[in-house]
Amino acid sequence: MAMRLKQKMMVLPTVAAAFLMAIVAVTVVLGRAHAEASERIGSSLAPSVSQAQTSRAVFRRVAPGRGRRGGAARGEAGDAGRAGGGAPEGARGAPRVSDVDGPKVEALQGAFTRYLAGGVAGGGAGGAQ
Repeated sequence: MAMRLKQKMMVLPTVAAAFLMAIVAVTVVLGRAHAEASERIGSSLAPSVSQAQTSRAVFRRVAPGRGRRGGAARGEAGDAGRAGGGAPEGARGAPRVSDVDGPKVEALQGAFTRYLAGGVAGGGAGGAQ
């Protein structure tokens, strides 16, 4: 079945429009995922802890069991020996957001702010005595 000239001329714009719509859809999906992650990290008291937990969760989904085997081969010093003693029951693959002790972090932030204020007021931090 032969295509007429008008049909042939409409193929390129149709294909281009389909690819542009696919690009827009991927951009919107990735933008939402990035916005959610950015909001979660920005609202957390310790963004680096939140990002590390997310990375561990992604790694567990991508390569399940790899971290556990490596820790056992090194004499149980892997995930189980790190802060928190590994993932709690039922939380495998999910980021743990409640690991940060809020009052303790606030106390540390207050002490750090006082330290910086004292260093600036006292002629700079780490000056020669």
